[in-house]
Amino acid sequence: MGGKNMSRISRRTFHRLALMSTGSGLLFRNAVPRLLANASTVPLQPLVAQVKRVMTALESIGEPLPQDEVAGLSAAFASPTESAGVNEIQRVLDSHVLFNVAINPESRVSVSRGKAQAKLIEQGWRSFLVKVTNQAADTSSFKIRSPQARPMGRRSDEAITAVHDFTNGAVDPVEARDRWVAINSWDNPPLQPTLSGLEIEYRILQIYSRDAGQREASFQADAGVGEQDLGFRSTIPILFDCRPTSDFTLQIRDVDGTPATASLVISDSQNRIYPVQEKRSLPDLWFERQIYRRDGETIRLPAGAFSIEYGRGPEYVRKQLSLSVQPGTPSSITLPLERWIEPHRHSYYSGDSHIHAAGCAHYESPYEGVVPEVMFRQVQGEGLDVGDVLTWAPGYYYQKQFFTGHVHRFGPTAGQKQPESSGLLDLSARMRPRFDMTSKSLVFRRAIVGTWCCYG
Repeated sequence: MGGKNMSRISRRTFHRLALMSTGSGLLFRNAVPRLLANASTVPLQPLVAQVKRVMTALESIGEPLPQDEVAGLSAAFASPTESAGVNEIQRVLDSHVLFNVAINPESRVSVSRGKAQAKLIEQGWRSFLVKVTNQAADTSSFKIRSPQARPMGRRSDEAITAVHDFTNGAVDPVEARDRWVAINSWDNPPLQPTLSGLEIEYRILQIYSRDAGQREASFQADAGVGEQDLGFRSTIPILFDCRPTSDFTLQIRDVDGTPATASLVISDSQNRIYPVQEKRSLPDLWFERQIYRRDGETIRLPAGAFSIEYGRGPEYVRKQLSLSVQPGTPSSITLPLERWIEPHRHSYYSGDSHIHAAGCAHYESPYEGVVPEVMFRQVQGEGLDVGDVLTWAPGYYYQKQFFTGHVHRFGPTAGQKQPESSGLLDLSARMRPRFDMTSKSLVFRRAIVGTWCCYG
């Protein structure tokens, strides 16, 4: 029982054993891609059923597989040899796989790069496949996350002083710029959000790019508990090449032919909103489906079929335009406005006496609410004559700079240029409208309140 009977090893032997264990871990990591490529023990019938659902889903989102690949899969489905059929299915589909996910018998997740080219479309969506090798027969929910897919700002917590603490989720302009991607794991029928438990299955991952050019994003896969494998192997960085899209100039005219500002809701056949709401920056607000554009300004759209619903507040008819964007499509879009009533003829002037410029759904970082230029655009886009903008506790110390009691003028700033990669607008636009503000400071229920008025 004493220490004399215990075996001892030398320091050199201990180091040799440690190196051997490290080497075995590296061998396992390098074996992950081979494990995925040679996983042909799955029965053919359930794999065929799962792949058929994936094919149906791809057709429903408008990105079907090429006809030659459909023919190859049909032949594999009818293969008399199960292993040959399974291997042929993998051969056809693996060319569309952005990354492979391996779940080992202990339910730890590892990720390796797939064969699909990492190419995206600026201001557009593209679908990829994710291949899951499930040795644990896991039936948990399967999720993909990316730090670059986080919101571009921190929503207000309605505090009187905005929080600029990164530990509380604050976002500065540099961090917002890095959050350039949006992702969506397609879990709608006929697919399911959970894994089937089959040894091999394919999932659909949709990726939206806000920018053009080369951009990098990291993706993390988790199943159920979301447990990271040793050495962060469930996360993989991928460098994308994002192809630029084209600008479309808007011709927006009022009923009398004068240039106007309108509200636009742009959607595709999947009812996805453009620009993607969580990837917007000023003057577009993330919590609104609509955007506001003036005559002569632009929108940026990828190839595809779109619906543009537009109007200018309650005095105008809400109209709809179908647009097919293809190479050679004219670069301008005409949106004629139409009134159903003219209240001015009856000495009535429309207005909104309660508009929030901060707090509620607004971001408080990287900016605290919105500036007068943005509010003026909204007032114009809704055809209002008067907009009474309220500011209260959230972001008050930032917003109070606009309570001057004088006419606020804004126009183009020297040297200011629209960023080519972001698709965002110059806030100052090309106009010099009058912006009148009346200042009132109140203490109401222990909150500081004020208002300023926009006169269109």
